[in-house]
Amino acid sequence: MDSYDWAEGATSQSSEKKVLAQARTGSIILMHDIQEDTAEGIAQLLQKLRDRGFTLVTIPELTGEYPRPGAIYYSRTNILRM
Repeated sequence: MDSYDWAEGATSQSSEKKVLAQARTGSIILMHDIQEDTAEGIAQLLQKLRDRGFTLVTIPELTGEYPRPGAIYYSRTNILRM
């Protein structure tokens, strides 16, 4: 899911609202640490996700490997290999 943290006018609050409204089990959340508001608000967002019972993992932890070029990852077991 896209947090839209890159969009014009995006704030850490607007991105957080999108993420919290859309996050589901198995969600992969796209965020950009080069966005100042994202970097400033990420700790609070991650805590709110944990408070809702989410377990946060990296992509390599999710897939059991580093992403392969050209592969599309839907989950740990659902990988479309190109």
